[in-house]
Amino acid sequence: MSEEDLSVFRTFPKPFRLYRGYNKPLGKMGFSWSLERRIAAKISYGRVNDEWIITAMANPEDVIAYTDRRLEREVIIDPKNILEVLKEEPMKMEDLAEPQNMESKPKTPQAGDNLIGSSLLNNLKCKQIVNLPNQRAALITGGVFKAGERKEVTIEGHEVEIHCLEIRDESVLIKIDGVEEPQELSLPSSQKRWKSYLG
Repeated sequence: MSEEDLSVFRTFPKPFRLYRGYNKPLGKMGFSWSLERRIAAKISYGRVNDEWIITAMANPEDVIAYTDRRLEREVIIDPKNILEVLKEEPMKMEDLAEPQNMESKPKTPQAGDNLIGSSLLNNLKCKQIVNLPNQRAALITGGVFKAGERKEVTIEGHEVEIHCLEIRDESVLIKIDGVEEPQELSLPSSQKRWKSYLG
């Protein structure tokens, strides 16, 4: 696992929810699952006219690996280690529907908010958002945050304290120590394009 994937993996609750798309009669149980239902739907869609989605629960310690290298939020796990299959249901077209989210821009610091430089703000990015049961986690430059968490991160050699106020579908609202106004960090364009198709 990459450092970013490992950081996300460490936020998995016990147990966590995962999904698998398959086509009957083959492919029901396998090693490749996803944290996102829409990805499971995409994987099964169009191959055969009998697409299904499994919703299950598993424990993090049973996971072989987690990777987002192909933007699939993929969980590799031996199906024998699945704790419980919650649902097995036919895929619906709405499983592929695009989310209706407004794209927003980061706020610009106001005059006088000069305790940290603009270059540091420009290097502060929201790289990934993961939806897990009862919580979300955001991978921000320097660390993984859950809503309400406050941490110090290192940017350009400077220690900056960040308070994660809210994790949204495509952005994170944070308060930076030394900047008066909260800042909204949006997902990068590649992640937004992926989310607009997969959720």
